[in-house]
Amino acid sequence: MISTRTRITAVPVLAAAGLVSSIPFALKAVAHQADATPEADAVANPFADLGLPQLDLVVTPEGFSGIPESLEAGRYVLTVSGEAGEEDFILGGMIVQFPEGVAIEDVAAQAAESESGIPDVFYETTFAGGKPALAGMGETSAVSVIDLTPGEWHVLDQMFAKAPLSFTVTGEMPADVAEPEANVTLEMGEMYFEVTDGEFVAGENIVHLFNAGVQPHFAEIMMVPEGTTNENIKAAIDAEMGGTPEAEPVDFSQVMPVAYLSEQSEGVSSWSPVTLEAGTYALMCWVADPETGMPHAMMGMHSVFVVE
Repeated sequence: MISTRTRITAVPVLAAAGLVSSIPFALKAVAHQADATPEADAVANPFADLGLPQLDLVVTPEGFSGIPESLEAGRYVLTVSGEAGEEDFILGGMIVQFPEGVAIEDVAAQAAESESGIPDVFYETTFAGGKPALAGMGETSAVSVIDLTPGEWHVLDQMFAKAPLSFTVTGEMPADVAEPEANVTLEMGEMYFEVTDGEFVAGENIVHLFNAGVQPHFAEIMMVPEGTTNENIKAAIDAEMGGTPEAEPVDFSQVMPVAYLSEQSEGVSSWSPVTLEAGTYALMCWVADPETGMPHAMMGMHSVFVVE
């Protein structure tokens, strides 16, 4: 059974101490596996031939480095590497742009005054997306492609335990930028995931993730037991909420996290490599709905797919 605190903190809320992102549900459920998971090899960069500029984000238990104080607007290859802290489930950070005139201190103050701990500015924040490494599964690096528009940006720790890294993006977005060739396009919105082009395959995938909704969303990809259906996922969520499941609940202690594609705002795209074996997988999003406060997964934002 997953604790109430785990359920509540499994959504990206801005708590009184500052901005807190999601601790993916399945990652917490299998955190005990980390000690037994062998260290993964460094991730190769499948975007090296695109000619895109590269940002190398370095993460330590204390903070972030590697991104210059100022850079031009555009599309970037983002690499993540470094050292995770003992409590880090992922190695990386949210890359966010608050509305003009809003500082990190303002966000913290709003959160402190909010009964839910989620300030209104959360849903006006721009999330660039990208793929962190799954430190809890032994990964030490990750790579993705993201767009950075003009303005003030911040790299924030998922638990706000690290010092933020701020930088300025200048100029205008180029009209013509190279687009990675993806074998699958995954669209997300309220409250759904849908493959709109291509398909997931066994081996390496380049996933184009696009947020067609108006709320922020992310995609947590996890391998689930063979035969799992979307109804089994719903049943597990219903059981956690104290309801009576209409199907056999999936056992979340038996899932295996595969990838976590970070929060993206409306209209934002990212491209990430995701390696899959043949099997059954679930997609889930745990962002909190602004109207109900419910995590999106509890409102039906989950999907199951099979890789042959």
